[in-house]
Amino acid sequence: MTTGGEMVIFDDEEDFKREKLNAGKWAKVIFDIKDFDSRLIDRALIGCAVEQYQWTTYQNLASKSNISETKEAFIRNGFEEEKHLIKIGSLIQPLIRSKSLSETDTIDSLMKQNTVWLETAIITEVAEFAQVEAHQIAKDVLDHLLLDHMTHASIIASAFADEIDVSKIVDGRYHLQEGRPLQDQMAGVKSVVRQYYNRLKVGIETKVRIHTIISLETYILSQYQNFLKLITDERLRELYATICAVEADHVSMLNSLIDPSEPALELAITGELAEIYNHKRSMRLADKKIETPFKDAFGEDLEHLQILADIADDLGIVELINRIPVDIPAPEPSLTIDGYITELIASHG
Repeated sequence: MTTGGEMVIFDDEEDFKREKLNAGKWAKVIFDIKDFDSRLIDRALIGCAVEQYQWTTYQNLASKSNISETKEAFIRNGFEEEKHLIKIGSLIQPLIRSKSLSETDTIDSLMKQNTVWLETAIITEVAEFAQVEAHQIAKDVLDHLLLDHMTHASIIASAFADEIDVSKIVDGRYHLQEGRPLQDQMAGVKSVVRQYYNRLKVGIETKVRIHTIISLETYILSQYQNFLKLITDERLRELYATICAVEADHVSMLNSLIDPSEPALELAITGELAEIYNHKRSMRLADKKIETPFKDAFGEDLEHLQILADIADDLGIVELINRIPVDIPAPEPSLTIDGYITELIASHG
C-alpha cells in the first residue's frame, strides 16, 4: 500500500449530495434466480455482515476524531459502506424468499428459511478458516463456534423439516449433525474470555479471519433479534431467544481475542481488508450480469483502504502502513467442509 500527495476526501461535495439522492436506486433487484448458487448466497450474506460491521466502525471512529478532515473521511467511507450493504442485500433478500418459498408462506416460514441460510453461511466459512488457522487460540475459538452452529442448524432443520427444504440450502456441502448440545453452550464469563493475540506478532490473515467472523456473528445475532420481533411461533421464539444468548457469547469471545492495544485505525484497516477479501471471492463466483454490487464495493473499499493508509501516514504511524498486505489469498483447506466438521464432532464426542 503506497501513499503520496495530499489526501482528498471529496472530489466534489455536490457529487456526494447527488449520490445520496440516488439512494433509492440502490435497492433495485438486478438478478435472475438461476444465476445464483449456494456458495454465492453465502458470500453475499457475509458481504452484508462485513459491510454493516464496518459502517459501525466508521461511526465510532468519526465520533472520536478531533480532526475535521479525518472525521469527514470516516463519515464518507461509512456512507459508502451503507450503500454496499443495501446493494448486496438487494441481491439476496428477494432470492432467499423466492428460492423455496411460495407467495402463500407466512413470515414465520420465511424466518425459519433465512436462519438456515445464515447458519450455513457461517458454518461453511468457519470450517474453511479453522482448517488453515495457525494461531492455536483463534483456531480453538473457531472450532468452538462451529460445534455450536452445527447444533443450531440441525435443531432448526429438524424442528421444521416439513416447512424447510434444507437440501437446497446445504447443497451437498455438509450434512446436518449436532455438535455441542445446546444446554452445554450456556457458558460462564470466565470461559468466554480468551487470551488475546499480540497485534505485532500475529499474522494479518488471522486478524482478517477473526474480524470476518466477528462481523458475521454480530450480523447473525442482529437477524435473530429482528426475527423475534416478527415471528409468532412460540417454539421458534423460544429457540431463537436461546440462540441469541449463545450468539452474544460468541461475539464477546471473538472480541476478547483482539489485542486491547490495537488502535481503532488499525481495526478499520482490518475491516477493509475483510471486505476486500470477501468481495474478491464473490466476484469469482458471480455471473457477469450480477457481479456489479460486489465489483463496485470491491473498488470503493480499495479506495477506503488507501484513505486509511493516508491518514496513518499523516499521523506518522508508518509501521501500520507497512503491515497492509498486497493480497490475502483464499484458504486452501485440506479437507472438505463436511469432512472437517465430521472429524471435529468425532474428536469432541
